[in-house]
Amino acid sequence: MDGSSGAAGLGTAEGVRLEDADPVFVNNLVFTDVAANQYPLSCFGDVGAAAEFRNNLFAAFPRDADYALVRDCDGVSYRGGIGGLSFAMGAAAVADNIYYAASDDVNDLVAADGDYHLVGGSLFDGVDDGADTSIESYGAVSDDFSFEARGGSYDIGAMEN
Repeated sequence: MDGSSGAAGLGTAEGVRLEDADPVFVNNLVFTDVAANQYPLSCFGDVGAAAEFRNNLFAAFPRDADYALVRDCDGVSYRGGIGGLSFAMGAAAVADNIYYAASDDVNDLVAADGDYHLVGGSLFDGVDDGADTSIESYGAVSDDFSFEARGGSYDIGAMEN
């Protein structure tokens, strides 16, 4: 979803924009079109110690080494490395986030029909890379967005393969 306009779907311009929030942000697939200052994740304000950013997959299409994937609350920008994406976000816990760099084509990451099932088949593609969200602290989520049961190894994103 485009954090600025609210537009949903493939080809949106901006990702998730935080403003003075303490989210638990786990197992999300966030990607944007590449342009300066259009981050998959950006913060304007404060993020407290109750916030958590874990097991998310961030991507921008097409890939461009000049553009960052995350802008923290202090205005510092972060780019991905091979597979990993390390960043700080206020006092929040941040761990195990993934930078997707296998392809410049969004349809190599998610199904071309726009249903957001991960395609798989490449390194750091989000398949079986997610955290177990069935635990209470993650909302006890055990089904995907289409009400299919998640398996023993969770995929990142709303849809389980």
